[in-house]
Amino acid sequence: MKEFVTAAKTAESAIENAEPIKFKIDDRELTAYPPKDGQVMLFMAAIGEGASPINGVVGIIDLLDGIFEEDDKSYYRGRLMDRKDPFGIKDVEQIMEYLLEEWSARPTTSPSGSMASPPRTGPNSTAKRRSVAATSPG
Repeated sequence: MKEFVTAAKTAESAIENAEPIKFKIDDRELTAYPPKDGQVMLFMAAIGEGASPINGVVGIIDLLDGIFEEDDKSYYRGRLMDRKDPFGIKDVEQIMEYLLEEWSARPTTSPSGSMASPPRTGPNSTAKRRSVAATSPG
């Protein structure tokens, strides 16, 4: 029987040379640890092409759960669940964008505040896109 052993390995960040990032939400300091490749893989699957908006939100929350220690995770989740607290999805999106910018060491937005497009590096594709068959009833 094939056996896969992980104990001898150490978990590495999916983002090369990434370090934990300390930041504040209001007066509370939190530390976000760089995601490992498995966390990024699950996040990308949740937000990938064809994913529903609900799966995208679940992917973001799952990734945040994985990069925070338990007390920081409880803090942000508690704020999200508090009906009277204005902390919400827009705040979470800004936090995610900030963390990804910091870990990748390159901003994802241009100075104008609009999203920057990656530079074109090759010829236009002439391949036709394959249609995707529905996998769920409906």
